[in-house]
Amino acid sequence: MYYDSKSSFYMKQYGFPALVIFISVLLIGGGLFIYFASSTKNATEQEMVIASNELKDVDSKSATVLTKELNGLKPLQQSDFGMISEIQDDGKIIFIFDHKLIEFYLLGIDIQNSKGIISNLRADLQSKNVKIAFDQEKVMDSKIYAYVYIDNTLYNETILENGKAILKQDTSNITLISDLKQAQAYAKQLAKGVWKK
Repeated sequence: MYYDSKSSFYMKQYGFPALVIFISVLLIGGGLFIYFASSTKNATEQEMVIASNELKDVDSKSATVLTKELNGLKPLQQSDFGMISEIQDDGKIIFIFDHKLIEFYLLGIDIQNSKGIISNLRADLQSKNVKIAFDQEKVMDSKIYAYVYIDNTLYNETILENGKAILKQDTSNITLISDLKQAQAYAKQLAKGVWKK
């Protein structure tokens, strides 16, 4: 076969395969760009929402973050299972839900005045699969507060009933307050835990 020049030889021999390779590289590069542009970081931010109550806004500086599913729970509606990965020294509970870390405190429990509460929480909750629920207000003082359910038993009530904790003084926003007060009264009557004389 005769060619006019080297360039026409190379064009006829390698032109079409080179064009196919070039287009393939462009398509793959474009696909990778789109993938990384909408990477996990962006998806996580889109799936996370500011926890808020219907009557109360949370300012963005002290915003507390929940997943859409948790934020969409109705009052006292239990979530799906998640795992408690850590109890911090201030009583903050780190809950893994849908591959995300959620931070909350036990609703109605006085962490400050309950002797040995942190070690009790760690013994009872650490690495356990639990469900959580919220009351009418999810957020108070820029912190999320929740009920914890272990095997469909309300842990907030159980810990009071066993005398491992004291009921918080300000309980005006708690729907299940009568159950929690009754649990604490039971522990007091039997002088259990923190109520031992």
